[in-house]
Amino acid sequence: RASQEAILALYSLNASQITLRLSQLPEEYQEIFSRLLKIKVRRSSIDQITSLNYSGQISTNLASPPLQPDTIDIFNLKEIHKSFKQSTGKVQKCCLKYHYPEEMSADSYESRENNSSIHIETNSHNLNSFSNSHTTVDGGIIQILDDLDKDTLQFHDKQSILIHLKELIKYDYSSCKLINNIEKMIKVIFKLLIDTEPTIREHTMTLVMYLVQKSEVVVYFHDYTELIILKIINMCCDSYKSVVKVAEECLITLSVSLHIETVVKIITPLILAKEFPVNLIAIRMMTKIIDTYGSPPIIDKIKDIMSGLLQSYDNPDSAVRKSAVFCMVSLYKVFGSQEFIPHISSLNGAKLKLLNLYIERSQQSIKIN
Repeated sequence: RASQEAILALYSLNASQITLRLSQLPEEYQEIFSRLLKIKVRRSSIDQITSLNYSGQISTNLASPPLQPDTIDIFNLKEIHKSFKQSTGKVQKCCLKYHYPEEMSADSYESRENNSSIHIETNSHNLNSFSNSHTTVDGGIIQILDDLDKDTLQFHDKQSILIHLKELIKYDYSSCKLINNIEKMIKVIFKLLIDTEPTIREHTMTLVMYLVQKSEVVVYFHDYTELIILKIINMCCDSYKSVVKVAEECLITLSVSLHIETVVKIITPLILAKEFPVNLIAIRMMTKIIDTYGSPPIIDKIKDIMSGLLQSYDNPDSAVRKSAVFCMVSLYKVFGSQEFIPHISSLNGAKLKLLNLYIERSQQSIKIN
């Protein structure tokens, strides 16, 4: 317990450096720390959550007894060697208690699916049919989340339900009703992000993108910024190219949707210390932030950012070098030559000439537009 408290204290002092150190450890240890941090976040946010009006979706006994120190031994050796799926299952036991309808089995869902003529590829008509098969739409989302939370759910059923949930959120579902169920939603998302099936991981990341683009909903993800970004960044190293593609798209969306200062603190050390492809996506995320928000989120980190970009300019991977140049061009545009030039004094003639060429092209493009 003392070790846990020490690590959390270090994290509170310097989140970006601790995040960097943890990212260099085996993935099992990263998952264990994620569990520990998630428990801390939930404890600290109970008072805030209880003040919200959840319209009866959360049990009146919301502030359930806190997790006891001996309930989970975070650094138990046996625990370390358990799979991510088992680890996530124990994290979920720490979640606040909810009052949900009784869970259905996979077979009963399949039966209901056949009766309602619901297909995997949905449209507006069958989405309405899916909603009408429940007493209320709000009740429907609870049942969907309960189904997705089951370990016994078969792949095809899970995929079908997840696609329906994506489409509901994208087209039909109100932000108010999402907020009523957001804690359950986030719990299910973290579970599905480590699913063994790559298709499920892809759909889950797309679901995350839909959610964080809703202004009323995204604020509920701010407490999970570090966890969700690091988890999805790891998917950039996935063996399935389709997963990597969706992960990159999701991270770009998250970079300008979540708490910006926190995102900058997370990705700045990744640019400097991590190898391809993590450093590449971190640079692209930083470029997106600069292009979207300008200098305010990064002004205090400019030296660290430039240190990472200059190192990336020498990277053996051409995609990393090119992305570093594009990011420096974006920095030049928001800071101007007077503030930017001192940061590139170490560049040799050829590299400086190439950077100037890209800056001139960017300026010409702005004039033409």
